Amino acid sequence: MKTKPNPSSDLHKILFASLFGSLCALALTFLCTLALSMLIEHAVVPETGVGYAFLAVIPGALTAGMITAARAGRRMLLYGLLGGAVFFLLLLLLSALLLPDLAFRSSLLPVLACSLASSALGSILAPKK
Repeated sequence: MKTKPNPSSDLHKILFASLFGSLCALALTFLCTLALSMLIEHAVVPETGVGYAFLAVIPGALTAGMITAARAGRRMLLYGLLGGAVFFLLLLLLSALLLPDLAFRSSLLPVLACSLASSALGSILAPKK
């Protein structure tokens, strides 16, 4: 007798996969930002390079999309976009909690675009299970 797949368990699996992928992506983004700050401090990169710090989101979001798609079991663009959206929301929440006085509204759109695009690409490039 065949059993029907439970859609709520699939939804939980996808949500936990995107949350796990986003947490891994936050750690990688932190390491990339730390490396950039060390390069700026040791004068390897000029201080004008601070304006491109939002590009540290790209490897993190790429990782979020790959992990979300790999743990969900399917390589779908939608899973990558979900992983990128969760990653962006976690990044926004951390920024609001740690930097409450900083007006970061102007830099939200490039970060959102980078996180969604690179996580979608990551979900396509994810290894098959």
